[in-house]
Amino acid sequence: MALIFESKECARCGGTGRHSYNQIDGNRCFGCGGAGEKVTKRGQAAQTHYIDKLVISVNDLEVGMRVIDSGDRYTVASIVIENAHCTKVYSVSNNLYVYSVIESVRRIPTKEERLVLIKDSLAFQSTLTKAGAVSKRSNNKGAK
Repeated sequence: MALIFESKECARCGGTGRHSYNQIDGNRCFGCGGAGEKVTKRGQAAQTHYIDKLVISVNDLEVGMRVIDSGDRYTVASIVIENAHCTKVYSVSNNLYVYSVIESVRRIPTKEERLVLIKDSLAFQSTLTKAGAVSKRSNNKGAK
């Protein structure tokens, strides 16, 4: 799978995704997880920018939202506020998720939202230095 944000060939495996063999993991490269490429520091900062836009407070959850929580993906079917400190969320498949009111979850964007967020994050990536910090220079060429 191609990475969305800036990446480079893995130096450990030379882009093959394979490295020395061991009995537990076979010959999968630990540098890139077998992908053959790694996200650069600029790409990592842009990826963090993208994910940060998806994180919402439990208080902002709405019925019908798609959410990721600890690897579980679910659609919110109902929300029950137990008290000032506890919120219960039921998924469409009737699983129960209990949250403190100060917790956050990551919502799953629609396809349209995802495209807009990727475009925004790629624009943000273009303002970064190689080290992943915001550039102090303007990206306008010819401007003095």
